[in-house]
Amino acid sequence: MTEDKKKNKDKLKQDLDAKQQEELRKLIQASRISKAPPPIEPVGGLSYFSPPKTKPDYDHWNKSDGWTLQEAAYLLCDQCPEHRYHMPSDVKRKIQKVSQRLERTVKIRRLVPIAWGLNPSLYNPIDIIKWAEDNNISIPPEITVAANKEKSTEQAPMIFPCKTGTKWEDVEITLISRDTVMIKTPEISGRYHFSKLNMEDGRSGDTPTKSWKLLMYFCKYSGRITSETTIYDIQNPSKAISDLNKTLQGIFEIHEDFCKTYNKNDGWVARCIFNDKTEST
Repeated sequence: MTEDKKKNKDKLKQDLDAKQQEELRKLIQASRISKAPPPIEPVGGLSYFSPPKTKPDYDHWNKSDGWTLQEAAYLLCDQCPEHRYHMPSDVKRKIQKVSQRLERTVKIRRLVPIAWGLNPSLYNPIDIIKWAEDNNISIPPEITVAANKEKSTEQAPMIFPCKTGTKWEDVEITLISRDTVMIKTPEISGRYHFSKLNMEDGRSGDTPTKSWKLLMYFCKYSGRITSETTIYDIQNPSKAISDLNKTLQGIFEIHEDFCKTYNKNDGWVARCIFNDKTEST
């Protein structure tokens, strides 16, 4: 009787140990599962290793205030700046080459920012596209179409709301690229393409008039042009200055001549402030 009780006791102990070990195994397994990281899910419904198929919205980008150099490199290569996922190595190399060329161009100041002191600096989309075309860089045709579309929807030539009594000395015109100036008056400031200043030659498409070329010279020479100043493409400076005077008077609604009367010693001296922030030559 005692022997049977001992066997039953031993069997009960074994069963209890086995049950405890099984429960401990389950607890350990449950603990490991709860500590496991969540599964990686594709972002935005895209496969992790597949680049997005969406093309850049060029209409949107051409309406923006400006592009950074990185954004410009992506857009010129027909890639979305917003989607910097994994992409084919050949596309990466192309973007990198365009980015490097842009940076070199900025270093020699053939491309200048829209405004100074911004971080990162923003550049005029029209200047970027023109730079790419001049350097024979293959760009998507949609980007040019969108840029031309944006230009065609621009308003009529700008009229600056100068208050009565505003003088030319209160007006500052700074050349920031070959087709854009920064204009400051007591009431307003901003950057403007020559087409918005009524200085586009309608006969030749996207070509500036001689008035614009003369305005560039005034900026380059700090508002003073003499008989010894080298100016190209302008056969009759007196006529060109008269035409530029009419254009500027219409834009600013200042009836005084922007330029003082010519004399042999000083040449033509502008009353307004002209500056040049492009490449120094």
